[in-house]
Amino acid sequence: MSRDGGRSFSAPLRVNEDGWSINGCPDDGPAIALDARGGVHLAWPTVITGARPQGVIFYASTRDGRRYTPPVRIPTFGGPKPSHVQIVVDRQAHPVAEDVRGGRRWTFSPTPPLSTYNPVVVAGPFVELRKEAGGYDLGLYARQTLASVLERDSEQLF
Repeated sequence: MSRDGGRSFSAPLRVNEDGWSINGCPDDGPAIALDARGGVHLAWPTVITGARPQGVIFYASTRDGRRYTPPVRIPTFGGPKPSHVQIVVDRQAHPVAEDVRGGRRWTFSPTPPLSTYNPVVVAGPFVELRKEAGGYDLGLYARQTLASVLERDSEQLF
């Protein structure tokens, strides 16, 4: 982590040791995003081994660069192998996650009239369109198969 614009960095820090290995090079890797308060958000695809290996995505974050939250498994809703993970981080709201009755509750600070949205993890392949409007960094995502529709309708959606 760097707090001086990349002139220096803290020592490397292992976020998770999942033990996954393959005889080759994976076709995708982790995603990283920085929020308005300097919080770092990570998401990464991996494989849970066993009788039926399963591709999954995990998410973790840190505010201080020294300790990460425990990894949270992101539901993939039975889709194909998750790949090409991206993170969409709200650059203004600051969520607080808490464990509640076997689940997690995310609470966000009040937002201005134009919603600033939640941090979102998406697995592709996805097409991304971005636009700055009214001081907000906006993003639209869709599966690659819907790229032409997203591009066609993007001005109405932004």
